[in-house]
Amino acid sequence: MTAPELALDAADAWDRVDARLRRAVRYVAGAGLLLLAVDGLLTVADVLLRWLVKAPIPGLHDLSTIAIVVSAASCLPATLAGRLNVTIRVFSGSLGPRGRETLETLGALLTVAVFALVVWKMTAHTIEMKVTGRTMSESTHPIWPYWALVTALLGVALLVQCWVLAFHARCAVLRRTWRDDPDALEVEGV
Repeated sequence: MTAPELALDAADAWDRVDARLRRAVRYVAGAGLLLLAVDGLLTVADVLLRWLVKAPIPGLHDLSTIAIVVSAASCLPATLAGRLNVTIRVFSGSLGPRGRETLETLGALLTVAVFALVVWKMTAHTIEMKVTGRTMSESTHPIWPYWALVTALLGVALLVQCWVLAFHARCAVLRRTWRDDPDALEVEGV
């Protein structure tokens, strides 16, 4: 095997890991969207119960608030793994694969920094919720476990973004351009 063939074989392993990661976090996002759908059905049931028998579902407001936040947090890892964040590529046409991937790497690094800050602050917030004994607004149930789940999901998003950073940095070194379809990867000089 020649050196470019070895580089492509190693890249294929990275592509397979990337595809598995994207598949796994899509399941997490699917669970979050299912939670959102259940929340929507419960909201419809609550409206009907209020209208028909003047008896709302107790505590639904608290549960809905939590469901929406957990749903949003569960979709972030899949969004980051799929590189679905908003990107403006002004110079990408003139830079070549290495230049494009270098800019993608810088963007990924900034995203890692932002998510690290968010996870740090959310961890502090969750700890504060537990220490102060904060409860839901309509019940005495503690709220910190739900914030811990949201913080964990944001931590997963941070880890996914660290993978994206490593992936783009590797592509920049190998002069490759990431595409959604691993079979469509461009390689300079091969």
